[in-house]
Amino acid sequence: MSSDTMPAGREMDRAVAIECMGWIQVETGINPEQKIYAPPTGNPHDDGFWLGKMVDHLVPKFSTDIAAAWKVVEKLKTIGIHLWWVGEEDSTPGWTASMGINLKPGVTAWAESAPLALCRAARKAMGA
Repeated sequence: MSSDTMPAGREMDRAVAIECMGWIQVETGINPEQKIYAPPTGNPHDDGFWLGKMVDHLVPKFSTDIAAAWKVVEKLKTIGIHLWWVGEEDSTPGWTASMGINLKPGVTAWAESAPLALCRAARKAMGA
């Protein structure tokens, strides 16, 4: 689903974990066909982990929790993608977030909430 239309929720949170936060697939040693994703440390217990939808509740709620969404902003800053602007729209209800490389505006996203606007902009900045 497009970054501009994906709603807040677990699908968006999983996409942000992989595309923006750099979560990677790791071996479980139990079943080679089982997909387990973890933060870049490779340890599934660092910041939670997820296995399909079975432990989905351990993925940070990037798209609905502003503190979790801000972790995405901080992570992208380490690779040169900076938050240019986030704020409420004057003309329509909702939030806009803009991100760019080396402090130059590049992508903009709109959403009903600030966390979702940040997630949409982050995914667009990463090319999703």
